[in-house]
Amino acid sequence: MKIIGVTTYSKVMGITTWSKINGIQWVELETFNWSTIYTVSTNTTHSVINDWIWANISTSVNIPNKMWNIVWVPKRQTIVISSTFTNDTNITNVSIWNSVLWMSNTSNLYNTSNYSMANSFTWCSKLTSVTWLPDWLYTMNAIFQGCTNLVEQPTLWPNPWHLFVAFRNCTNLINWFVPAWIWTRTGMFEWCTSLINANIANWVTELQSTFKNCTSLSYVNQIPEWVRSMASCFQWCSSLTSIPTLPTTTTSLVSTFQNCFNLINAPEIPNKVSSMSGTFRYCNKMTTAPVIWQNVTNLSWTFAFCQNLIWNITVTNANVTNFANIFFLTNTSKAKILRCPAGSNSYNLAVNKVDCGWVTIVWY
Repeated sequence: MKIIGVTTYSKVMGITTWSKINGIQWVELETFNWSTIYTVSTNTTHSVINDWIWANISTSVNIPNKMWNIVWVPKRQTIVISSTFTNDTNITNVSIWNSVLWMSNTSNLYNTSNYSMANSFTWCSKLTSVTWLPDWLYTMNAIFQGCTNLVEQPTLWPNPWHLFVAFRNCTNLINWFVPAWIWTRTGMFEWCTSLINANIANWVTELQSTFKNCTSLSYVNQIPEWVRSMASCFQWCSSLTSIPTLPTTTTSLVSTFQNCFNLINAPEIPNKVSSMSGTFRYCNKMTTAPVIWQNVTNLSWTFAFCQNLIWNITVTNANVTNFANIFFLTNTSKAKILRCPAGSNSYNLAVNKVDCGWVTIVWY
């Protein structure tokens, strides 16, 4: 519609409203009373959502970039308090426009350190899908923890740096991707017992406990070349039979493959690894051990309960400090030879500490 140089356009439900008079664009006007759906407090610049009053009426959450609780008033930037939907068992789907701000508290609306989606949808057990997420957020720790009906992983933009236990206990999550440029992935998919395939981006640097207790996981596309800590990364991944090559940057393999009952071929151990405590504990189908390189000092429980382990286990570090229970309850009918550098502290310690009649200790 055009009247004497005035152009107007509007769309219901507060999505778009704008006006232009003689080339001057006016601010967006609200056309929907959002206070019927959310508890909204407002000031001159922001509309802050801190409760969802439609929780017993609707199962869908839709949050626009801007809103106001009075119609025909200019919209304000939308801010959501991150505890608004926590533990809400009515939500089934979520659509959040990409410029919506999320904050842990409103003590200072301009303090970017308060911007966070941590715990936002924790234990929303009926949530099945997430259409959009804001593309600028840095902290999303535990955002979907306990969303036991979430099947598809939402698209994660490059910005989130912290995803600590983000999808933990999402027991029906099937399809997912580990994005790059994230600092904290500890426990990101822990207890996601339906996950089958792991697709990990090239620039991932830390995988600590990332797939712990993912009992259906059977395929891993790669371990990126910059990964350092892999402690407990695949612990209790009982469906894994093989692992891609480990990068030379890896420094920790503590309990990395513990309880991987079906792992047959152990990967080569990178030179920079210092601790292999419990690395292959309970890997019952593994028959041969990889060479253990010169920086490894801790070998406690490394091959404990490995019932099919046989033949040579070679240690290259002359100064291993811990052999405690390295072969605890391994199969006594399968002879093993522990090879240590001649005249080394490792050899002397092994002779004194490895008390297994089915293991022969030799030097080379």
